[in-house]
Amino acid sequence: MKFKQKVTLLVIFSSLLFSWLFSIYSPRITLPYSPTATFRPALPPPRTNTPTPSPEFSTQRLRGHSKMVSPVSAEQIPASVVTVYPYNRLTDYVYARNGDLWLIGGFGVLRQQANGQQTWYSMQNGLPANYFQAIAISPQGEIWVGGTENTLLRFNGHQWHDETDSLLALPQDSPWWTCRTRNIFGIDFDENGQIWVANGGIHLYTRENGQWKQANFLSDLPQAGGGGCPVGLRVINANHITIVRNGCCDMPMVAHHFDGQQWTQDQNIQEFTQHLAARRAGLALNLQARDLRESNFPFPFPPEQVLPLTLHPMQPFGELTRLPRFGDISLAFDEQGTLWLNNDYTLFENQRNRFERHDEILLVGEAFVPEFQTARWLDFPGDPVILNPDGRAVEFSRWFWQQTALGNRYFFQMSQQATEWNAPWLYFSRDRQGRVWFYLPGEGLVSTENGQMTTYPGPADLTLPVLGGLQVLKDGRVLVGTAGAVWVFAQGAWQKWVFPDTHEIFWRFSEDAHGIVYAATDSAVYRIVSGEYTRWQFPPLEASRVLLLSILPNDRLIYANSSILAGWDGTNWQAYHFKRVSFSSVAFDAQGNLWAYAGYNGLIRFCSQLFQP
Repeated sequence: MKFKQKVTLLVIFSSLLFSWLFSIYSPRITLPYSPTATFRPALPPPRTNTPTPSPEFSTQRLRGHSKMVSPVSAEQIPASVVTVYPYNRLTDYVYARNGDLWLIGGFGVLRQQANGQQTWYSMQNGLPANYFQAIAISPQGEIWVGGTENTLLRFNGHQWHDETDSLLALPQDSPWWTCRTRNIFGIDFDENGQIWVANGGIHLYTRENGQWKQANFLSDLPQAGGGGCPVGLRVINANHITIVRNGCCDMPMVAHHFDGQQWTQDQNIQEFTQHLAARRAGLALNLQARDLRESNFPFPFPPEQVLPLTLHPMQPFGELTRLPRFGDISLAFDEQGTLWLNNDYTLFENQRNRFERHDEILLVGEAFVPEFQTARWLDFPGDPVILNPDGRAVEFSRWFWQQTALGNRYFFQMSQQATEWNAPWLYFSRDRQGRVWFYLPGEGLVSTENGQMTTYPGPADLTLPVLGGLQVLKDGRVLVGTAGAVWVFAQGAWQKWVFPDTHEIFWRFSEDAHGIVYAATDSAVYRIVSGEYTRWQFPPLEASRVLLLSILPNDRLIYANSSILAGWDGTNWQAYHFKRVSFSSVAFDAQGNLWAYAGYNGLIRFCSQLFQP
């Protein structure tokens, strides 16, 4: 066969192969926020109006000055201000020699004395966290507990001492691992009374002569991940160590044994389970399901404060505890003041003083066209949810990407540009008239009303990697955040406000009763008046992201990021730093109470007196 003919046949064969593969895989493209949804051809697209005049563009370089804000420790917040909504989750328990029973879980720490008296320790009364994974009692009778962000606490019989800062510098947490690398999963004391501590990244620490050090013989242990999270630690001495972890993909548990020279691996976890049983001896509790309600233990939590187990990313797994895979939860209040929680799969609400799951409202169900004119809206930050009259619900982002011609056209392009596979690609914001606005790189500013879309050409430099939040002001101006600047759209023209002191992306905006605009990045708040600004800089903390910038009913400005809650009364800032918890969503109710979701540390309400002098 001649060379030309071979090339021709190869091209034809490649084309047929590509067409066949495309027909197989193209209907199952994963959508953002909907990991189980399927991509289907768009329904008849809504009408799209695109103004023809070309917009005008201008730039204004703002002038300003900066001030530093120094938060105080959140442990200084009065107990009367904090209400903890713990998770219905028990992780471990142990008996002390004096007969006291100690329990830990998604509620913090609970102590029940032999006479039945109970003491509940949590963020309500000074602990830096609400979730604990590991507990052990020292030979001297001290209680040690470990939890999120490598929180390590010691109770000497009278008060708690935070040992976390005494540990060595710990590795950065990895959000992509199934196991949280900086969650302590194991605490044990060896035959000489020496303490050993291990976290989810399988980093092992011990204390000698009052000094903490990291064990340097773990290099041949596999990294935790893919479901194979470490769950147990047993140390006889430095030459006899066992680490137990879950088997990946529901396989049997695996034990790693160290003999002083090398690590070996098998499925013999008997030494650890016997040690666990000895610590728990004497307690008649049904703990197989890890559900507090299924046990016969009198927990001190009011029923309306307990979050359902199904809301937590951690699921029951046999007798041993499974470390959670962190999943963001969004908070929103509806018009009736009911709090809703969205885990990107279904919705939860507490209208009847209990947190209930709506299994009939599946955000990943079959696609449908919402009845926009009669539907209700839940304004979750960055992605509102549409509640159809028939009980179905859909996130606006999913409707746009899956059910509109414009979304279909840009879906593959946006997925290629996205820096994180599960990040919110675009920021969707509802205005006072109920219209949804967003900026679509390559297309421009888009306004949606009752399913009808109108587009306005915009700046070319608003690309996805530097695209921030969006807000519509009371006078109709639209603010779009970007790196080091804010684009302002008004009456068909665009103006770029440039802030010379930052390269951070602007994500949140707010406006007070006098029309003064506030803008926020992950670590700063800007007050903008007539081309000048005041910048309040908060400490740049690891992995912080801005969650809230709002004016409360009492005219107080509230700023929140992953680890800081701050309020400004027009003169001074009052700010708190949370070192051991990380917030993923913050909202406020009509009474001015702040609600913060803190992952496996549960839901926390701070009453309106939080920022009172």
